Amino acid sequence: MSKLNIVVFGLFGLISVCVGQGVTQTGQCDTTVEVVNNFVASAYLGVWYDLESFPSSFQSGTCNTATYTLNAAGAINIRNSQRLDDIMQFAQGTASPQTGAGTSAKFDVLIGTNTVPYWVLDTDYDTFALVYSCRNNGANSRIVNSWKLARNRGPLPAAATARINAAIARVPALSSAVSSYVTRDHSQASCYVDYTGPCPTVTGVSDFNVNNYLGTWLEAARYPQSAQTGQCNRATYAQGATAGVVSVQNSQVASEVLATISGQAVPVTGQPGVLAVTLNTASGSSVQNLVVLATDYNNYALVYSCKAVGTTNRVRIGSWLLRKNLEPLSTEANIAINNAITSTAGLEPGFYYPTSQDNTACFHYPPVSQLPNLIELPGPCDTSITGLANFNVNSFLGTWIEDARYPQTSQTGQCNRATYAQGATAGVFTVENRQVTSENLITISGQATATAQPGVLAVTFSVNGVFTTQNLYVLATDYSSYALLYSCQNIEGNQRRVGSWKLRRNLDAPLGTEATNNINAVITQTQGLKEEYYRPTNQDANSCFYYPPIEQLPNFIELDGLCPTSITGVSNFDLNRYLGNWIEEARYPQSAQTGQCNRATYGQGATAGTFTVQNSQVTNEAYATISGQATTTAQSGVLAVTFNINGQATTQNIHVLATDYESYALLYSCENIEGNRRRVGSWKLRRNLDVPLSIEATSNINSIITETQGLREEYYRPTGQDNAACFYYPPIEQLPNLIVLPGPCDPSITGVANFDVNRYLGTWLEVARYPQTAQTGQCNRATYAQGATAGVFTVQNSQVIAEDLSTILGEARPTTQSGVLQVTFNVNNEQRVQDLYVLATDYDNYALVYTCNNIDGNQRQVGSWKLRRSLVELSEAANNAINTVISTTQGLREEYYQDTAQTSNACFYYPVQADAEKVIIPGVCDTAISGPADFNVTRFADNIWYQIRRYDGVGERSCIGTRMSRDGDTYINVNFVEVTGEEVRRVEAIARLDTAKTGKFIVTFADSDESAEFYILATDYDNYAIAYNCENEGTNQRHVGAWLLSRTRTWPTAGNTALNNLVATRQEITTRTGYFKDVPHNDDCPEPSSAFLFRSSIIVIFVCTVLQLVW
Repeated sequence: MSKLNIVVFGLFGLISVCVGQGVTQTGQCDTTVEVVNNFVASAYLGVWYDLESFPSSFQSGTCNTATYTLNAAGAINIRNSQRLDDIMQFAQGTASPQTGAGTSAKFDVLIGTNTVPYWVLDTDYDTFALVYSCRNNGANSRIVNSWKLARNRGPLPAAATARINAAIARVPALSSAVSSYVTRDHSQASCYVDYTGPCPTVTGVSDFNVNNYLGTWLEAARYPQSAQTGQCNRATYAQGATAGVVSVQNSQVASEVLATISGQAVPVTGQPGVLAVTLNTASGSSVQNLVVLATDYNNYALVYSCKAVGTTNRVRIGSWLLRKNLEPLSTEANIAINNAITSTAGLEPGFYYPTSQDNTACFHYPPVSQLPNLIELPGPCDTSITGLANFNVNSFLGTWIEDARYPQTSQTGQCNRATYAQGATAGVFTVENRQVTSENLITISGQATATAQPGVLAVTFSVNGVFTTQNLYVLATDYSSYALLYSCQNIEGNQRRVGSWKLRRNLDAPLGTEATNNINAVITQTQGLKEEYYRPTNQDANSCFYYPPIEQLPNFIELDGLCPTSITGVSNFDLNRYLGNWIEEARYPQSAQTGQCNRATYGQGATAGTFTVQNSQVTNEAYATISGQATTTAQSGVLAVTFNINGQATTQNIHVLATDYESYALLYSCENIEGNRRRVGSWKLRRNLDVPLSIEATSNINSIITETQGLREEYYRPTGQDNAACFYYPPIEQLPNLIVLPGPCDPSITGVANFDVNRYLGTWLEVARYPQTAQTGQCNRATYAQGATAGVFTVQNSQVIAEDLSTILGEARPTTQSGVLQVTFNVNNEQRVQDLYVLATDYDNYALVYTCNNIDGNQRQVGSWKLRRSLVELSEAANNAINTVISTTQGLREEYYQDTAQTSNACFYYPVQADAEKVIIPGVCDTAISGPADFNVTRFADNIWYQIRRYDGVGERSCIGTRMSRDGDTYINVNFVEVTGEEVRRVEAIARLDTAKTGKFIVTFADSDESAEFYILATDYDNYAIAYNCENEGTNQRHVGAWLLSRTRTWPTAGNTALNNLVATRQEITTRTGYFKDVPHNDDCPEPSSAFLFRSSIIVIFVCTVLQLVW
């Protein structure tokens, strides 16, 4: 093959130390300069680039390079190159260790007949080397050269630079001449590989298979080319539309702009591995032969070209090292490529410039004639992008107004805003984003948390039920006027999806110059952000006008803009025909109208031209009305309606937009409010409660709504007019005798499911009840028991009224409805039947019962009872269960229940007594009872006391008396006497006075160890005394004894006051019929004995006898 004319120049670069070159200094060369010891020559071989060196007349070119190889004799071959006068020039020589140098890095370089020293002062073999050369020039002069070398074209790492500087500092000849270093140019534009022509003959791969060569090739390195100034260079070969023609597309990224050029390639006949490539450029088509020097088709390829430059005898070599993927080339591939380079004229390993294929090099902004819905850019998200340092999230809180944004599929509207606020949890912030799209307000709420990265918020939204979290970078902000946000998401195909938002605080003022400059500065330096990709966001009134979404209707419909003056009422409006009752079908939300069953009544007022208005509604089962007046205005179909609200007269114009007077009407109101906004109201009305609006009426109303600005069908809330909507609890200052409510009984109310009537049997104590005319007492109880007939149960209800027990008997039968009992009572010989609903019960602790009867006037009479099984208060769980049912049952309201007392006082009553019975009454004995203070036993125990009246039965007894006498300070001898029939009975006893001196005696009877306690509750010692005894029987009953005693055989008048006082203060003392029985006395009655033998004169007296005879 023909050879290039290679120009070999004198020793330069690393060996450019000819006489008269370098830096001349005073003094002789220092032979003690420290060099690298244990120098590894084999590691030093290869290509070195001269980054800086001392000046030399033979080193005036660019692209200064040195290549060291080992020759067959074991010496080091040197091949230096530079581009000078547009031609690549070379110098060759050898380097040998200096005599006596040992393993130190001291060499002699021979070029022709000239030998110069070459000392390596420092190197790491892989990154840098500092070379020094010194030759004495006379007795007091020296010529010094030095080279800063690098394995690549620079710049050097900081560590390498530091080591070079340290080595220079150790050598005075260098440290004194640091300013003499000249920077060498290695830019691609200065390093084209040009030779004196012509192009050599180069052959390609034999048996080249163009089909196997197809696909995309990534450039790993290249010779400098004027048309290739970027990175991420790639070439794609594909089968063309015509057989034997291959389509070609080359691409590169320069200054973040992707450039492509298309063409075609055709294999050159007779020249294996040679493709004639035609590329279509702006200036026309160009044809060039590409020679594939080496390839395995799947991993690597080495391509070569040569073309004439201008009209001179100069050619430019091109070469490209390619790979199929991003993986580094294998050792085998590198060997094959290096062999091809070595054997090809014009190719030098040191002339290749590496081509970066990393994400940064390949990043580019796609050209967009029209912005897409999303900005998707090549490569993954740039991990070097950070948020604002020292970001203060609390200062960032508040509302931000969007000034511009990157396109987003979820943000297609205008008037976009974002509000950040402190959340309920520390470190968590609420986020609400909003936008207006097609006059609809769209909001989405989420939360944000600060991440470990400053200025980065992790924002989470729920989108279609899926929680999505994205990092939002605050790239710039002054918190008070502007902010720049950024987000990035890696997606398929080694791409990223980028979002960015320019924000401002002030709605009415654009971003200032300073804010704009700050934002633009960050955009310029942030990969992925480009001014052209931002869409401006409109924030004007038209862009921000929206109809509030129907899912979230507010208390008012407030719209942007003022009320239109073009809206008018019905022409030729006839107010007299409009008078009467109107029933609301639907309405715009109103804070004063939050209920249902809304109605309006218009009537003729007392003054001509004035009309009365009464509006009513039911809210939370409470009935409310408001009255006012209406007058006609100068505008047809417009009424000025005035209501007194909180003591202030408020007038509003109501437009009757449509009506036929007999079946339908559409009303409208509008009020201008602050902020250039309006508050709109509207009402659809009908005349007939039971008949819905006709198709024609609905059509007429809808037509008006469609053509009236501010009216929208979605804003109307339907108004309920059924029984449930119109049900309310009448206000009650004082509970009546019965609870009567509007509307019929609610048929949807049911009893307990799977009700077990057998478990329900037993006694229930009333906790509270609705007022009932038949139940005016306390201590109300109901007892259910199995009746004589299967499926029929007895019912006994009881109550205590004025200390009398009232009971009523009936029966109950389960109905076909679970939890509903049909209860029958006979009241005044009339069978009264009623369904009793057991709404809630656990059978063992609580129950809630309900009844309802429809009555005249479309009303109902409701009864309800809260019950419990025992005197133990209902548990919290039981109350909650009852309250839950009450709150969900129409007709039941906690305020209507009257508490029912079940205390001993409330349940106390006086049983009917017979003469032969003991007095047994409810309750337990009072252990705190006592007689008079400072009771005078001496006066009391002096002489005889006669029983005049007593609680227990008298029977045939008469003449009962007691004689007492003191026996010391503590005891009293007691002699009893009575006449039973014809028999006189006497009993002796000992009474021990209680030490408290309160009228309490402990009496022990003759021939018995039993004792009983007796109390003197009242006495004047001389005329009367009232004695008392009590013993408990069972858990809630007591046997009470009471005696009226007199010093004579008749009851003295003086004792009545004391008796009445006791009746008033002691529940168990009563003068009711049947309690106190008279003890007969006559002139023949025997007197109690004055002798005391402590024995019975008739029979042995037991305690039971004592209680019959005592006192």
